Amino acid sequence: MEYWSGKIGGNVNRDRETDHALREAGWTVLRFWEHENVDAVVEEIVGVVTARRLAADPGRGSTEPYENDEK
Repeated sequence: MEYWSGKIGGNVNRDRETDHALREAGWTVLRFWEHENVDAVVEEIVGVVTARRLAADPGRGSTEPYENDEK
């Protein structure tokens, strides 16, 4: 039990440090677990991407594709 407590605690600390470093570098960090509902995960990702695009270009409609978007 002691092994797992230390292992999980180390993983949590590593993830926090990684998240902090990525955010400092300008990344948006999203973490999901393999057991999460796929539709809910996709909905969250689309929401974050849409919000960031609108923040970067407020005059653009959220459903208008960018020139480089895949079709």
